[in-house]
Amino acid sequence: GAPAAIRQGMIGNMLVNAECAVQAQSNNVALATQCLSIAEGHRTTNSSYAVMAKIAESSMPKLRNAIELIQYAVFPIMLLMVISAGHAGMSVLRVYAQSLLWVQLWPPLYAVVNYIMTNKSQAWSAVTDNNAGALIYHQWVSGATIEDKAVAGMLVIAIPPIAAALVKGGEIGLQAVAGLVSPPKGA
Repeated sequence: GAPAAIRQGMIGNMLVNAECAVQAQSNNVALATQCLSIAEGHRTTNSSYAVMAKIAESSMPKLRNAIELIQYAVFPIMLLMVISAGHAGMSVLRVYAQSLLWVQLWPPLYAVVNYIMTNKSQAWSAVTDNNAGALIYHQWVSGATIEDKAVAGMLVIAIPPIAAALVKGGEIGLQAVAGLVSPPKGA
């Protein structure tokens, strides 16, 4: 139930901080402070990535639908631009086709990210199945699997730049992806 899950979470957090308590008890204030900062930075990063993933999961389909609707709505205007551009009309048409392809790449890329998230969830489940979520595995689970799952979930935000990089085949899209997936600056 919920009270048991809360108690287990509290004990798990206590286990993560136990190393810091040992440093504090040995009067090594610098190492204790560093240890607590690392633990808090780890939790903050996981929480931040998980929140970004949840926001992206709910907003990305709506954003995609809106962009696609706008693209279809401006087709008559694009057609007039192609006709009036003369021999340069093919480049205008090519850019419009690339924008259509860009939006159509979002669902397959989301499927790949979802596959990564599903695999990470299964790995976490496999670790705790035999021991009913034993706390001795909490450090490994929170240090490896959940963090990887949060990063995979955070990649949902990077789907539009990844799609742009695939369509354009250029560095600009990859630079945008690198900017999105860089870790938070503050601990």
